[in-house]
Amino acid sequence: EAMESKPRLFDYARCSGLMADAGLDLILASRRVSVAYLSGITSIVCWEYPHVGHILETQEDDCERADYFVGVARDPAIPPFVVAHRLFEFKQGWIKDLRGWCFQTTKRSAVDEIVAALEERGLAGGVIGVEMDYIPAARFEELRQRLPRARLKAADAVLRRMRMVKTAEELRRARRAFEVETEIYRRVFRE
Repeated sequence: EAMESKPRLFDYARCSGLMADAGLDLILASRRVSVAYLSGITSIVCWEYPHVGHILETQEDDCERADYFVGVARDPAIPPFVVAHRLFEFKQGWIKDLRGWCFQTTKRSAVDEIVAALEERGLAGGVIGVEMDYIPAARFEELRQRLPRARLKAADAVLRRMRMVKTAEELRRARRAFEVETEIYRRVFRE
């Protein structure tokens, strides 16, 4: 049975404009809420809480960290990509280039997959916006070393500005969440 694809949450034209203003060729999101926002798959925010992530992120295959990344280029003709340890949820999203990684089983890291995706898109020497406040330091350093021609630049403010203006899909999802929560509270307090 085929799963229905979830629509993109953000306005791509607005995203491209904000990226152009910041001088970015691509945003590489690593903060869970940003990955969810760009991919449209918000369930990743719910099933792994960042504050207890070290407990929940241990994988069945002994990979100790479950890093997630979404790459979205300024040019909408360049396909976006997801790099994640677990891809099941992302298969429901609008992004079609899904790259799984697990060093224990494939001997490839998240950075291997990111570098390959950037090279395939001709962006390995571009200006890559990263979330400086959230990207794991080891991943940042490895990206810096593996992409010597690229310029890694802070994109935290760009992502915050993107999320400030809500799209119709975001509003629809917020209204639906409110309806579900309201019904749950009604049922709980009736009993």
